[in-house]
Amino acid sequence: YIGKNKQFPEELGGGKLTEPKTELKIVKQLEDWLEIVGVIDCLDGDTIYEFKTGITESDEPGFEKQVGMYAYLAAISGHKIKKGIVIHYNQHIKKVDNSIYWITPRLLKDTGEWIQTISSEMYNYFIENKLYERFAKV
Repeated sequence: YIGKNKQFPEELGGGKLTEPKTELKIVKQLEDWLEIVGVIDCLDGDTIYEFKTGITESDEPGFEKQVGMYAYLAAISGHKIKKGIVIHYNQHIKKVDNSIYWITPRLLKDTGEWIQTISSEMYNYFIENKLYERFAKV
């Protein structure tokens, strides 16, 4: 709906968009052992939109990290992102709320460092516990 009509459905406020790219998949090789993949719900110009449903509101702390990761991926892929907007629809009470997350150089730097740190810790755990060998045939 969004890509075809260049606007949000009424349930999400019906706002107009310019050139939305929906379900935009970005794949980046950060290290020889680390490929990161993200699927952005909607990228329109310099704004990332992330859609949520359910009872958890748009200002949930984890959403800032998710938007930061998408912005980081978009930035290292050549997109200039200024903000991320989480649009949350609570279908139980038919209510929409939004939160804006500003994408700053500091957020991008911190996100890149967080990705590298967490990923290298996971990678090292897999190596130390020989999980690649144990599950290679799965």
